[in-house]
Amino acid sequence: MAPPRIQILNVQPEVDCGRFPVKACPGDTVHIGATIFRDGYDKLCAIVRFRPTGARRWREATLEATGNDRFETTVTPDALGPWEFRIQAWVDPYASWLDEYDRKVAAGQAEGREIVTIEGLRHDDELHPVQQAFVEAGAIQCGFCTPGLVVAAHDLLERSEHPSDPEIREALAGNLCRCTGYEKILDAVHLAADRLSNPGTR
Repeated sequence: MAPPRIQILNVQPEVDCGRFPVKACPGDTVHIGATIFRDGYDKLCAIVRFRPTGARRWREATLEATGNDRFETTVTPDALGPWEFRIQAWVDPYASWLDEYDRKVAAGQAEGREIVTIEGLRHDDELHPVQQAFVEAGAIQCGFCTPGLVVAAHDLLERSEHPSDPEIREALAGNLCRCTGYEKILDAVHLAADRLSNPGTR
């Protein structure tokens, strides 16, 4: 089986490769870090989720990139007893796009080219069919990931008139949604594809 494309290594703190728990007192600052990388040049985001062992709710803290593929943060346990933590990482499509854009601007490659953002999809104060499809399909929840998903879906439909589910999943793989479960997002892309191929339909 192929290894995951995002690697999370050298997780700290740890004692003897995880054989023994790390010790701290309530109120102590615990430094958490990991080496996180993947192939390519996409920008990564990472968080640490932590909680007292057995608790239902996770707490979260953002891991900040400190250079050389290292991500770090601090957390403060506030209760006695064992705690657990997990590190999650994903590709940040907007940060990746922005980094590539900045590089092209610095190199003069953006001159004479068109850059389309989520705001630029609207026309005469009317939503683009992709935006409207996301609204009607219920693919918008908290809205945090919506701009990246809509722009990525728009780009996909510019290249493929009726993409399959696997093609849609691949095109949107760099976007993490914690609300919809992705099925409504797939429905929205299919609805947008139908609207774009048959402009008179509703």
